[in-house]
Amino acid sequence: MARVLLAVWPYPTHLHPFLAVALEMRARGHQVAFYSGGAAVAALAAEGFRCFPFRAVEWSLVARTVDDLIAGRRRPSQMRRLWPRFLVDTVPAQVRDLEAVLAAFRADVLVCDIAMWAPILILQERDGIPVAALSHVANCILPGPDGPVQGIALPRRRGWRAMLRWLAPVATLPVTARTRRTANRLRRQFGLEPLTVGVNEFTGRLPLYLVPSAPEFDNQRCDLPDGVRYVGPCLWEKPADAPPAGWLAEIPLGQPVVVVDEGALYTHEARVLALAARALASLPLTVVLLAGEGRDLANLRLGNLADNVLLRPHTALSDVLPLAEVLVTNGNSESVMAALMAGVPAAVLPSIWDQAEMAWRVAETGTGLRLSPWRTGVRGLRRAVLRLLDDPGYRTRAAGMGAALVACGGPAKAAALVEDLIARRRKPHRP
Repeated sequence: MARVLLAVWPYPTHLHPFLAVALEMRARGHQVAFYSGGAAVAALAAEGFRCFPFRAVEWSLVARTVDDLIAGRRRPSQMRRLWPRFLVDTVPAQVRDLEAVLAAFRADVLVCDIAMWAPILILQERDGIPVAALSHVANCILPGPDGPVQGIALPRRRGWRAMLRWLAPVATLPVTARTRRTANRLRRQFGLEPLTVGVNEFTGRLPLYLVPSAPEFDNQRCDLPDGVRYVGPCLWEKPADAPPAGWLAEIPLGQPVVVVDEGALYTHEARVLALAARALASLPLTVVLLAGEGRDLANLRLGNLADNVLLRPHTALSDVLPLAEVLVTNGNSESVMAALMAGVPAAVLPSIWDQAEMAWRVAETGTGLRLSPWRTGVRGLRRAVLRLLDDPGYRTRAAGMGAALVACGGPAKAAALVEDLIARRRKPHRP
């Protein structure tokens, strides 16, 4: 039996994969504890996990910074400063917190959020504790010829636009260089040598980097470090004993069902819901609008909905997707992975961050359609949904991709790889 500490930011899109892996680790007999804060403390307590809450980390300041990043309320020059404020400036407080946590809970391994940098930048070298990274994004964000350009979503190996991939890294140099300089100042304070590569690339040098996806969905990348492992989706949506929502039984099944999902990461403006409500009104479809997790339905201001459009609160997709023919989503990794595992094609209208990358992967794998966030209007979304309904090839490819995702193993595979890392570190060294 081992002691496993999971360090994760409390945003649902980050927390859910960690919960799925933690439940598997606990089922295997390991002691599991968390370091997190905010609403995650109550969610973890409900699942029976010990949680060491943020102390030195000022969660209210972090939450405001991330809220500004989501809303885009600042000028571009200010936005470039917000990312280091979230990722790098919080590292000293994370270190102080984790020093206290590890004194109370002597972990054999620390599994960390790829956006929580203290274990990656400081603790793995200074304290010698094995650190594994668990991504919340369903593609590997490590740099490489086959990988994404961080912050810029572009197509892969297709047409003249793919040539922009060779120029795009230049646009990100000011941000990455500033972040690395700040990270190196921190490392010097802790007596560590400066990085010679970016933090993102440095994360790929960890002994274990878990990606909740499949190679088939991630361009079959051949440029990744040895520690990277695809483990398939690690989905957690609700406690195992929570029943499905009662309103699911009221959905009429005499015509195709289209689910529109905001998931747990969404912009303040409910653009996807509003656009779908207008685009799909009065069609021979049943349209279920699932508001984002935590949204107040009374404040959505979607106007009068057509008779075939139902607005409902956030619901576990595993309960509703078996009824669906198509998913319309903003491109959260969780939503896209849930759709593919259910064999449901997706129309992706991305808004922020990794959602644009998810949209390209859905389009390039033929498991759905990417919709331009700037040019798509009512008619464009209507045409996309009808195309997905009329062409059975999309559903066939979605089912095939779902099978590939399941074959990667999910939380059980992730837990087995963490166990293997612990075993390798415990094995005596023989000269």
